[in-house]
Amino acid sequence: MMDGTSKQVMEQAMNDESALNPVEQKEIDFYGDELIAVRAEDGHIYVSLRHLCEALGIDTQGQARRIKRQPVLTKGYSWVDILSTQPTPQRRRSQVLRVDLVPLFLTGISTRNISDSANRIKLERFQEEVEPLSYPVDVI
Repeated sequence: MMDGTSKQVMEQAMNDESALNPVEQKEIDFYGDELIAVRAEDGHIYVSLRHLCEALGIDTQGQARRIKRQPVLTKGYSWVDILSTQPTPQRRRSQVLRVDLVPLFLTGISTRNISDSANRIKLERFQEEVEPLSYPVDVI
């Protein structure tokens, strides 16, 4: 749970950064986990950072801070309004990472800090098989 200060910082960051306009959204299978992928008006495909981090059992906000410290990853980091259907349809502003940067993102995560062995093994498998994660543009 976020304290008031953390929530204010996150809301300010959301307001400071311009959001992408989605033109298409799709659920994709990522080694057995469902991720949300969005094609934006800029023609690029982005994946929901929250869904990706949840699939790996890692902290989304910590990974967002790590992305912001790496200029290459920052170029593919943004916000987008993702349509959520749980429990009722609504748009939620979400952090996203351009899909072609996912392999670089994954290789930068230290598995030593992941206490859950199943998630650690899953991440190590992702890192070993990083080449198949270079999705073609027509993933959506």
